[in-house]
Amino acid sequence: METKKKRNHMQEIYVREAMCEEIFATRISEQGAEGVLETLGELLWWLDGIASCRWGCREGDHEEEHLLGRISANAAAALLLVRRGYLDPASGVFRQLAETRNLLDLFTHSSSDYQAWLSADERARKDRYSAFNVRLKLEMLSVDPVMGEDAYKVLSKYGAHPGPGAEPRPHDSPEEPTVGTAYRPAVGLSFTVAVASVVVGALLFGSKLVTQADVKRDILNAVIAANEELRGIDLDVLREESTLVLQPPSIEVIVETHKDMDDSAPDATDTSSHENDGRLGRH
Repeated sequence: METKKKRNHMQEIYVREAMCEEIFATRISEQGAEGVLETLGELLWWLDGIASCRWGCREGDHEEEHLLGRISANAAAALLLVRRGYLDPASGVFRQLAETRNLLDLFTHSSSDYQAWLSADERARKDRYSAFNVRLKLEMLSVDPVMGEDAYKVLSKYGAHPGPGAEPRPHDSPEEPTVGTAYRPAVGLSFTVAVASVVVGALLFGSKLVTQADVKRDILNAVIAANEELRGIDLDVLREESTLVLQPPSIEVIVETHKDMDDSAPDATDTSSHENDGRLGRH
């Protein structure tokens, strides 16, 4: 009597993940958006380098580098999850990514808040610098949060806090229904653009931590190139496809002039009009 071979369910998960990644790659190619992925890879390489003191260590507590490292890791993890069909978990990771970016934006515009954040005990820090309070502080400073209230609610509903009505969003497979790895092609590019857009602002923040003039110049050139790439995306189409609604406020990139920089370095007049730092807006 022939023994029935036991199904390897873990292998089946791997196969579904591979299918999702193939659909993701095909969709990106069909939309001519390979440049967005290449841009994100470039941004993450620079961000990881700043976070790990690749170009020299500033010494000190490294708190800012740690925040940048958190953004770099969460950005890569969020993209990995959405590529493999785990949309809801990706939303949870993306929420952490955007929260950290909001915090960096607050510290950029309020050094007193950075000092208060550093010195507060854990309980006070969680209270005073919760996601909600950070958004309020940014609005008081006339700074648009990278993640607005409505987008935050959507990401929380599906990616963080279970509750009534939060039905898993992946489409069921007609062959074998599942709420696990199931790809939604319309979301792939939108999610990738959202991640890249948040990382752009983080890298701009990180460039201020770099002391080497030539490295800072190359980083800011990467920021400018990323903005150009993201500006080529049709945001109106993305708004129709995804709950991650992108707004394109301007982002000013000013490259300082140093004696050791060559003539190819852009100056402030060349960069002030670059747009799209990827703030997630109300919808």
